[in-house]
Amino acid sequence: MTRLDPPADLIAACQAGDREAFGRLFDLSRDRVYAIALGICGDRAAAADVSQEVFMKLLTRIDQFEGRAGFATWLYRLVVTTAVDHHRRSRRTTTLSETLVDPRRHDRDYERDERRRRVERAVRALPAKLRAPLVLRHVEGLAYAEIAAALNLSPGTVASRLSRALARLSRTLAGEV
Repeated sequence: MTRLDPPADLIAACQAGDREAFGRLFDLSRDRVYAIALGICGDRAAAADVSQEVFMKLLTRIDQFEGRAGFATWLYRLVVTTAVDHHRRSRRTTTLSETLVDPRRHDRDYERDERRRRVERAVRALPAKLRAPLVLRHVEGLAYAEIAAALNLSPGTVASRLSRALARLSRTLAGEV
């Protein structure tokens, strides 16, 4: 059972239309759903929108969960698909406020924040097929087999995409220095 796998009776209650059970399912999974969405979208507002969309889909589609794979795998796939679709629909542009430097910041804090922003930009620039496994592995800590199941890929394809994503990140970040 992975971190998002709730008890089978909770899923059954949700499928039977129990709103209280759905509330418990929401409480159990909202942080993970948001973290995955944030990792893929790279923007808090977009991640919140994706999370809301995922839970609306979950509310209306929970009866489609058949239990052939774990619930977590099914939900990961739903989050990744929704986040990638959202990202495609709303290509984000950098605002002026994001480019301005707050002069009150200490150099060390600024450098750390700038390094984090560079990595986030580089991750957002990756194609979705490379970004999704990277987020599931390095943000969610999933094993290759779990990522493969969530994305409907072979473990070898997951390994290949992770390798390509890390190589591309390395090249991108090295080129910015």
